Amino acid sequence: MPDALAAAYRDALREGGGRGPWLDAIEARELAMRRALVAEAVRLGRSDRPADRALALVVERFVRERPGPKTRDQALRDAAVDRSTGRERSR
Repeated sequence: MPDALAAAYRDALREGGGRGPWLDAIEARELAMRRALVAEAVRLGRSDRPADRALALVVERFVRERPGPKTRDQALRDAAVDRSTGRERSR
């Protein structure tokens, strides 16, 4: 394992999963993006064109199925837990 990746794992695990101040900004940006996509889906859903209404359904499904934001530290902690339990996470 490269030294930089090993150091990133150590830092992520040392932090203990604490909530950094940047997470609020990340979550606010994610929420704003989701709201914009839903508003666009609603607009498309009101269209007279069948292709627009079909696209509205695709956008709505995308927003529903989209996973929430994850920082590098969160991803590394998840990977460390998966490695320690021997299970593989679905992506």
